[in-house]
Amino acid sequence: RDLVRSRGLGDVYKRQHLLLANLYMTQGQFELAKQHCLALITRVSTLTASTCVLDVQSQHGNLLRSYQSLVKLTNNKPIGLNTKHVLAEMSFRLQNYTNALKHLENINLVNSPVSLIALWADIQLGLNKPQQVITKLSNLLKESHDLEDALLLRLAIAEKKLNTTQYKWQNAMKQRVELREIRHDSFHASDLANYYIHVQPNKSKALYWACLLYTSPSPRDRTRS
Repeated sequence: RDLVRSRGLGDVYKRQHLLLANLYMTQGQFELAKQHCLALITRVSTLTASTCVLDVQSQHGNLLRSYQSLVKLTNNKPIGLNTKHVLAEMSFRLQNYTNALKHLENINLVNSPVSLIALWADIQLGLNKPQQVITKLSNLLKESHDLEDALLLRLAIAEKKLNTTQYKWQNAMKQRVELREIRHDSFHASDLANYYIHVQPNKSKALYWACLLYTSPSPRDRTRS
Protein backbone atom coordinates (compact mmCIF):
# COMPACT_ATOMS: atom_id res chain seq x y z
CA ARG A 1 0.00 0.00 0.00
CA ASP A 2 2.83 2.40 0.86
CA LEU A 3 4.54 1.55 -2.42
CA VAL A 4 1.36 2.30 -4.38
CA ARG A 5 0.97 5.58 -2.51
CA SER A 6 4.61 6.48 -3.22
CA ARG A 7 4.14 5.84 -6.92
CA GLY A 8 0.99 7.96 -6.89
CA LEU A 9 2.82 10.85 -5.27
CA GLY A 10 5.62 10.42 -7.81
CA ASP A 11 3.14 10.72 -10.69
CA VAL A 12 1.66 13.87 -9.16
CA TYR A 13 5.15 15.33 -8.68
CA LYS A 14 6.09 14.55 -12.29
CA ARG A 15 2.86 15.96 -13.72
CA GLN A 16 3.16 19.12 -11.62
CA HIS A 17 6.67 19.89 -12.86
CA LEU A 18 5.80 19.13 -16.49
CA LEU A 19 2.76 21.42 -16.29
CA LEU A 20 4.81 24.22 -14.76
CA ALA A 21 7.56 23.76 -17.37
CA ASN A 22 4.95 24.03 -20.13
CA LEU A 23 3.36 27.06 -18.50
CA TYR A 24 6.65 28.93 -18.14
CA MET A 25 7.56 28.08 -21.75
CA THR A 26 4.34 29.69 -23.02
CA GLN A 27 5.23 32.76 -20.96
CA GLY A 28 8.73 32.91 -22.41
CA GLN A 29 10.30 32.27 -18.98
CA PHE A 30 12.67 29.61 -20.23
CA GLU A 31 15.04 29.52 -17.25
CA LEU A 32 12.15 28.84 -14.88
CA ALA A 33 10.82 26.21 -17.26
CA LYS A 34 14.23 24.54 -17.39
CA GLN A 35 14.46 24.50 -13.57
CA HIS A 36 11.24 22.47 -13.41
CA CYS A 37 12.64 20.06 -15.99
CA LEU A 38 15.84 19.65 -13.99
CA ALA A 39 13.78 19.00 -10.85
CA LEU A 40 12.60 15.80 -12.53
CA ILE A 41 16.10 14.32 -12.66
CA THR A 42 16.44 11.19 -10.48
CA ARG A 43 12.64 11.10 -10.09
CA VAL A 44 11.77 10.12 -13.67
CA SER A 45 13.59 8.41 -16.53
CA THR A 46 16.57 10.18 -18.08
CA LEU A 47 14.65 10.37 -21.36
CA THR A 48 11.65 12.09 -19.77
CA ALA A 49 13.82 14.73 -18.07
CA SER A 50 15.95 15.19 -21.21
CA THR A 51 12.85 15.59 -23.38
CA CYS A 52 11.63 18.33 -21.06
CA VAL A 53 14.99 20.18 -21.10
CA LEU A 54 15.44 19.91 -24.87
CA ASP A 55 11.86 21.04 -25.44
CA VAL A 56 12.61 24.20 -23.45
CA GLN A 57 15.89 24.79 -25.27
CA SER A 58 14.18 24.37 -28.63
CA GLN A 59 11.87 27.26 -27.80
CA HIS A 60 14.59 29.89 -27.65
CA GLY A 61 17.03 29.55 -30.49
CA ASN A 62 18.32 25.97 -30.36
CA LEU A 63 15.59 24.20 -32.33
CA LEU A 64 17.66 22.16 -34.80
CA ARG A 65 20.31 21.21 -32.24
CA SER A 66 17.64 20.24 -29.69
CA TYR A 67 15.81 18.11 -32.25
CA GLN A 68 18.99 16.32 -33.32
CA SER A 69 19.92 15.66 -29.69
CA LEU A 70 16.50 14.20 -28.90
CA VAL A 71 16.54 12.02 -32.02
CA LYS A 72 19.94 10.67 -30.93
CA LEU A 73 18.68 10.00 -27.40
CA THR A 74 15.64 8.09 -28.65
CA ASN A 75 17.39 6.12 -31.38
CA ASN A 76 16.34 2.44 -31.22
CA LYS A 77 14.58 2.97 -27.88
CA PRO A 78 10.92 2.58 -26.92
CA ILE A 79 9.54 6.07 -26.27
CA GLY A 80 6.37 7.41 -24.69
CA LEU A 81 3.65 9.61 -26.10
CA ASN A 82 5.07 12.81 -24.62
CA THR A 83 8.47 12.36 -26.29
CA LYS A 84 6.84 11.46 -29.62
CA HIS A 85 4.76 14.62 -29.31
CA VAL A 86 7.84 16.78 -28.67
CA LEU A 87 9.77 15.20 -31.56
CA ALA A 88 6.84 15.72 -33.94
CA GLU A 89 6.38 19.31 -32.84
CA MET A 90 10.08 20.12 -33.25
CA SER A 91 10.09 18.54 -36.70
CA PHE A 92 6.95 20.48 -37.62
CA ARG A 93 8.57 23.75 -36.56
CA LEU A 94 11.56 22.82 -38.75
CA GLN A 95 8.99 22.45 -41.57
CA ASN A 96 9.94 18.82 -42.04
CA TYR A 97 6.34 17.66 -42.21
CA THR A 98 7.02 14.15 -43.52
CA ASN A 99 9.37 13.43 -40.62
CA ALA A 100 6.94 15.02 -38.16
CA LEU A 101 4.21 12.64 -39.30
CA LYS A 102 6.54 9.65 -38.89
CA HIS A 103 7.00 10.55 -35.23
CA LEU A 104 3.23 10.17 -34.78
CA GLU A 105 2.91 6.80 -36.50
CA ASN A 106 0.89 4.13 -34.66
CA ILE A 107 -0.68 6.69 -32.31
CA ASN A 108 -4.41 6.36 -31.70
CA LEU A 109 -5.71 9.91 -31.98
CA VAL A 110 -8.96 8.98 -30.23
CA ASN A 111 -7.08 8.58 -26.94
CA SER A 112 -4.64 11.46 -27.49
CA PRO A 113 -4.64 14.94 -25.92
CA VAL A 114 -6.18 17.73 -27.97
CA SER A 115 -2.81 19.42 -28.51
CA LEU A 116 -1.42 16.29 -30.18
CA ILE A 117 -4.48 15.91 -32.43
CA ALA A 118 -4.17 19.58 -33.40
CA LEU A 119 -0.47 19.05 -34.17
CA TRP A 120 -1.34 16.04 -36.35
CA ALA A 121 -3.83 18.22 -38.24
CA ASP A 122 -1.26 21.02 -38.64
CA ILE A 123 1.20 18.52 -40.10
CA GLN A 124 -1.40 17.27 -42.58
CA LEU A 125 -2.16 20.86 -43.57
CA GLY A 126 1.57 21.44 -43.99
CA LEU A 127 1.61 18.44 -46.34
CA ASN A 128 -1.30 20.04 -48.19
CA LYS A 129 -3.70 17.26 -47.25
CA PRO A 130 -6.79 19.12 -45.98
CA GLN A 131 -9.12 16.25 -46.88
CA GLN A 132 -7.23 14.02 -44.42
CA VAL A 133 -7.97 16.54 -41.69
CA ILE A 134 -11.67 16.73 -42.59
CA THR A 135 -12.05 12.94 -42.71
CA LYS A 136 -10.13 12.13 -39.52
CA LEU A 137 -11.23 14.96 -37.24
CA SER A 138 -14.88 14.98 -38.24
CA ASN A 139 -15.05 11.31 -37.26
CA LEU A 140 -13.64 11.93 -33.77
CA LEU A 141 -16.90 13.55 -32.68
CA LYS A 142 -20.06 13.68 -34.72
CA GLU A 143 -21.40 16.89 -33.22
CA SER A 144 -19.46 20.08 -33.98
CA HIS A 145 -20.51 21.67 -30.69
CA ASP A 146 -18.63 18.89 -28.87
CA LEU A 147 -15.34 19.65 -30.62
CA GLU A 148 -12.60 21.57 -28.86
CA ASP A 149 -11.91 25.01 -30.37
CA ALA A 150 -8.45 23.93 -31.58
CA LEU A 151 -9.91 21.01 -33.56
CA LEU A 152 -12.83 22.98 -34.93
CA LEU A 153 -10.34 25.62 -36.10
CA ARG A 154 -8.29 23.02 -38.01
CA LEU A 155 -11.46 21.70 -39.66
CA ALA A 156 -12.40 25.23 -40.73
CA ILE A 157 -8.91 25.85 -42.13
CA ALA A 158 -8.96 22.53 -44.00
CA GLU A 159 -12.41 23.21 -45.40
CA LYS A 160 -11.32 26.62 -46.66
CA LYS A 161 -8.20 25.12 -48.27
CA LEU A 162 -10.39 22.65 -50.19
CA ASN A 163 -12.08 25.69 -51.77
CA THR A 164 -15.47 23.99 -52.07
CA THR A 165 -18.97 25.36 -51.65
CA GLN A 166 -19.20 23.65 -48.26
CA TYR A 167 -19.05 25.94 -45.21
CA LYS A 168 -20.08 23.55 -42.44
CA TRP A 169 -16.91 23.85 -40.36
CA GLN A 170 -16.22 27.49 -41.21
CA ASN A 171 -19.71 28.46 -40.08
CA ALA A 172 -19.38 26.37 -36.91
CA MET A 173 -16.06 28.02 -36.10
CA LYS A 174 -17.51 31.46 -36.85
CA GLN A 175 -20.24 30.87 -34.26
CA ARG A 176 -17.65 29.63 -31.75
CA VAL A 177 -15.48 32.71 -32.33
CA GLU A 178 -18.46 35.04 -31.83
CA LEU A 179 -19.18 33.32 -28.52
CA ARG A 180 -15.55 33.60 -27.39
CA GLU A 181 -15.44 37.27 -28.32
CA ILE A 182 -18.63 38.03 -26.38
CA ARG A 183 -17.05 36.38 -23.34
CA HIS A 184 -13.68 37.98 -24.06
CA ASP A 185 -12.25 34.50 -23.68
CA SER A 186 -8.49 34.98 -23.42
CA PHE A 187 -7.97 31.25 -22.77
CA HIS A 188 -8.66 30.65 -26.48
CA ALA A 189 -6.63 33.63 -27.71
CA SER A 190 -4.38 31.42 -29.86
CA ASP A 191 -7.34 29.87 -31.68
CA LEU A 192 -8.93 33.27 -32.23
CA ALA A 193 -5.70 34.78 -33.57
CA ASN A 194 -5.28 31.86 -35.98
CA TYR A 195 -8.91 32.12 -37.07
CA TYR A 196 -8.35 35.72 -38.11
CA ILE A 197 -5.16 34.73 -39.93
CA HIS A 198 -6.23 31.57 -41.76
CA VAL A 199 -10.04 31.49 -41.98
CA GLN A 200 -11.40 35.02 -41.89
CA PRO A 201 -8.37 37.31 -42.45
CA ASN A 202 -8.49 40.40 -40.26
CA LYS A 203 -5.08 41.86 -39.35
CA SER A 204 -6.23 44.05 -36.48
CA LYS A 205 -8.19 41.27 -34.77
CA ALA A 206 -5.42 38.74 -35.35
CA LEU A 207 -2.92 41.12 -33.76
CA TYR A 208 -5.24 41.85 -30.83
CA TRP A 209 -5.70 38.19 -29.92
CA ALA A 210 -2.06 37.37 -30.58
CA CYS A 211 -0.99 40.10 -28.14
CA LEU A 212 -3.52 38.85 -25.59
CA LEU A 213 -2.09 35.36 -25.92
CA TYR A 214 1.23 36.46 -24.44
CA THR A 215 -0.38 38.18 -21.48
CA SER A 216 -2.56 35.23 -20.49
CA PRO A 217 -1.08 32.04 -21.92
CA SER A 218 -2.37 28.58 -21.14
CA PRO A 219 -0.10 25.56 -20.72
CA ARG A 220 0.21 23.02 -23.51
CA ASP A 221 -1.29 19.64 -22.75
CA ARG A 222 1.87 17.57 -22.91
CA THR A 223 1.97 15.96 -19.52
CA ARG A 224 1.37 12.39 -20.64
CA SER A 225 4.41 10.18 -21.10
